[in-house]
Amino acid sequence: MGNPTRKTFVRTAESFLKKLKANNDKDWFENHRDEFNNSVLAPAQELVFEIGMELQSIRPGIVAIPKIDKSIFRLHRDVRFSKDKRPYKTNIGLLFWEGPGKKMERSSFYFHVEPGKFILAAGLYTMEKLTLNKYREVVSNKTSGKELSEILKEILKDKTIQLGGKNLKRYPKGYDSDSDNSELLLNNALYVFLEEDIKKYYDIDIVKLSMKKYIAAMPLHEWIVDNLH
Repeated sequence: MGNPTRKTFVRTAESFLKKLKANNDKDWFENHRDEFNNSVLAPAQELVFEIGMELQSIRPGIVAIPKIDKSIFRLHRDVRFSKDKRPYKTNIGLLFWEGPGKKMERSSFYFHVEPGKFILAAGLYTMEKLTLNKYREVVSNKTSGKELSEILKEILKDKTIQLGGKNLKRYPKGYDSDSDNSELLLNNALYVFLEEDIKKYYDIDIVKLSMKKYIAAMPLHEWIVDNLH
């Protein structure tokens, strides 16, 4: 029969997160901690294990650790330097990354639920300076840059998937619109993502769906690992 969490997680996690959004304070959360553990945390740990196993069968170096601050992002917000003092995030995020070092600086696969929204993503959400410089050099190379363009073109044939990370309005110094693959030089991050109304994903085998999208995005992940890490 399989793990029922696969078809219930999106709905039940969103239900809890909606209540947390309306009651974002410590007392309410502590009074509902068991509900969080049962409807969000424990099922999220199961998903990390199952999706992790699937990803590792393709890329053995993928890291999937079903613990908070590992593959499961913490719910508590860091409010020390923020005007927004609400103590909790109102989303649940899971991350599967490859390679040593800081996980947010490695190519990864991401899973996200929040009230009204479901997101899957793959690639690099941030690039530190050395990686960004290397990215620009590699993209400007006719061979590796063309390879990336072809990979993205194939992935984006799936109309549910978009390209993210194009955040610059001007070309970086030393590069211009005449460079090979010039549009990609406006990126300071490189990822593809699905972002849709969460109701579309109620009662769907979420592991099967996630893996379908992750496999489609796998050539981008492999390109990043081979060229930037």
